[in-house]
Amino acid sequence: MSRHRHVKGYINEYDDEDLSHDEESEEEYDNFSDDEIEHIVGGKQYLDDQLQDFYDQVDEGAYYQVLEVLGENCTELEVCKALVETDMKPAEAVEWILKKREEEAAKNKKKEEKKKEQEKAQNKAKHQQQQSKGGNNQSKQSQKKPNNNGNNKKPRAAEEEKKQSKGNQGQAKQRQQQEAAALSQMRYNPQELNADYPDVSLPDKVDSSLHDSMLNLVVFGHVDAGKSTLMGHLLFKLGNVDQRTMHKFEKSAKEIGKGSFAYAWVLDEDEEERKRGVTIDVAQKFFQTKSKSVCILDAPGHRDFIPNMISGAAQADVGILVIDSSSSGFETGFRQGGQTREHSILARSLGVTQLIVAINKLDTVDWSEERYNQIKSKIIDFERAIGFKEENIRCTPLSGLDGINMTEPATVPALTSWYSGPCLLDMIDTFKPAKRAYTKPFRLSVTDLYKSSSHGVLQGPCAAGKVEGGCITVNQKVTLVPYMVPCKVKAILKSGEKVDYALSGDSVDIFLTLNENVHDISLMKKGCVLSSSDHVIKIIKKFKCRIMTFELDIPIMKGENCVLHTNSNQVACKITKILHTINKITSEIDRKNPKCLGNNQTALIEVECLEPICLELYKNYPSLGRITLRSRAQTLAAGVVNELML
Repeated sequence: MSRHRHVKGYINEYDDEDLSHDEESEEEYDNFSDDEIEHIVGGKQYLDDQLQDFYDQVDEGAYYQVLEVLGENCTELEVCKALVETDMKPAEAVEWILKKREEEAAKNKKKEEKKKEQEKAQNKAKHQQQQSKGGNNQSKQSQKKPNNNGNNKKPRAAEEEKKQSKGNQGQAKQRQQQEAAALSQMRYNPQELNADYPDVSLPDKVDSSLHDSMLNLVVFGHVDAGKSTLMGHLLFKLGNVDQRTMHKFEKSAKEIGKGSFAYAWVLDEDEEERKRGVTIDVAQKFFQTKSKSVCILDAPGHRDFIPNMISGAAQADVGILVIDSSSSGFETGFRQGGQTREHSILARSLGVTQLIVAINKLDTVDWSEERYNQIKSKIIDFERAIGFKEENIRCTPLSGLDGINMTEPATVPALTSWYSGPCLLDMIDTFKPAKRAYTKPFRLSVTDLYKSSSHGVLQGPCAAGKVEGGCITVNQKVTLVPYMVPCKVKAILKSGEKVDYALSGDSVDIFLTLNENVHDISLMKKGCVLSSSDHVIKIIKKFKCRIMTFELDIPIMKGENCVLHTNSNQVACKITKILHTINKITSEIDRKNPKCLGNNQTALIEVECLEPICLELYKNYPSLGRITLRSRAQTLAAGVVNELML
């Protein structure tokens, strides 16, 4: 998820509650005896021990996949237990949790019905008893209070309890109800479902030619390749980070024994990231070159956070692959299972067509030309094999920590004796402009939903993300899909500044005025789409797609449960049909209805999701028509949507 703590007025609404929680807990213990406190603490210790037992068995990557799908409405114990019960299969774990919740809801419903029947019987008996006692005034007074309770008027305490019980389940079910209602509203016929959209003319004040210089640049590679350090140092050299801030980072990093991570802290803003020395979320920063306006998307390199890397790469036009050229560093990331390979495949599958290979840490091998050529040769061969054109792949040697060959040509004799090419910044400046869908209906893929509380114009609910098509202007009416919530654009923030409009390719924060029936935007989640109200994005649960499989431990079979990634959305799904395999050379049908798919095969499959999602045909919106399938903390396949189905 992209970070937006740089937005003025952003606050974390839960900090105050978290800080006061411990004090409230201590006050509650004052009302119990020593024996009662020992019993309570013992029960908590038992739960902690039980949770630890599950933690020891759970794969961290699978845990985060389940958490991403279900959000924060499930407990740690619930997720861990589900993964243990389903042999670490995230999609099946999601089904297991939902099934358990349905069973629990049905059980509670039966209890509630039984309780109502008992109350009804008691009230009926009391009513008959009152009638049998006749018209005695004293008996009437004694029966007055029970009578009031029995005449279908529930005590206030019972009402409060009922409201509280409904509230606990209400938030968890509200998303599903909204999505189901939205899906029922959208009654498509097959022709409408897969029809092309009409072109939409841009407002007179909008000049799309001014946006051709905009680039979304994803930085990816194996963990510890130096991605955050490289880009943090680049931002510092370009003046985006002042000397005072940099000095503060250096001092704080040394205090926790991570002095070499100071430049990484420019992008790694979260406290947990700084303590662990690992990027977790996709960080977003902006800078200018001579002719380009660049948005950096710093993706995590650890395999546990590949879903976040997918979210970042899906927003990108071009990429920088960072390689650790130190002794055995390149081999570790490039071998089978290394993230250099998987990240490259994912980036290409998600639409990145131009690539800079930054061969980092070359100073650790004395700027060896032999080492540089060895890495360059292997990387170019691999990138060509996965679909990059050789003319769109460029390599450069550098040192991210020392800042050599980054913003100006190197002057180190050991490097200049054999390398005379451009520096990293010059290479970024010569990326070809990306193609934009300026005349398509408006679409914004939401990577974050939050509330801003600044005391000014920019306050209230905000949707952050990348404009995937069309144009958005202030005061324009849009729809938040799949919830079908009507909204009005109050303000647009781009690169930290207010603007009147945004075009396809821009990364923006859009402040919204919501429908009066929607009180809490936090009930919604990232992965939804802000859409033109005239031409709303399709909401479906079933589709056909053409995929290419990756290196698989187990063949893909019909009925396979996995997690579907599309932009920043993640949802559990099932492969319901494998229609046929496709010959890579001729693109003709190779074999119909195969039992399974092996390594590096191309096929047409049918996928069904467990909940409604927003999708477009690849031919209409390439970025919204790409999908990735993952299971067991492994990327199974990636592909494009060919047909939407009812």
